Amino acid sequence: MEPEARYTTVGATLLALVVAVVLAMTWLARTGARADFRYYTIFFERQSLEGLQIGGDVNMRGVKVGRVESYSISRQNINRVQVTVRIDRSSPVSTNTVAIVDRNILTGLARINLATPGQPGPELAEALTGESYPVIPEGQSD
Repeated sequence: MEPEARYTTVGATLLALVVAVVLAMTWLARTGARADFRYYTIFFERQSLEGLQIGGDVNMRGVKVGRVESYSISRQNINRVQVTVRIDRSSPVSTNTVAIVDRNILTGLARINLATPGQPGPELAEALTGESYPVIPEGQSD
């Protein structure tokens, strides 16, 4: 009876270790990827989003700091488009940062430029009531 008990114990221990390693790898993969980025929402009403694609660039002062994650047209107001962007955690997005749509003349592809006029304010970190992410206001395009 003892040899069978040892095989059962070894098998159960090995199975528990494999499950623990898989859970640890899953947890590390999720927290590692999420820890490098912050997500923000932008509501565009006045600017055309023609040429904007999922995965499109989000720039700050000419440097790519993120990408477009998703967008959708509001059911209540068809002139309002909600865009979710993923931005590098080290990028200084402040309360007075605004989002402007810019296009490449040759390709027609759009990108979002983040501009902070004047001195940067405090970091934009709090989401408005009813929103999943902090909201970057829409700026005026030139």
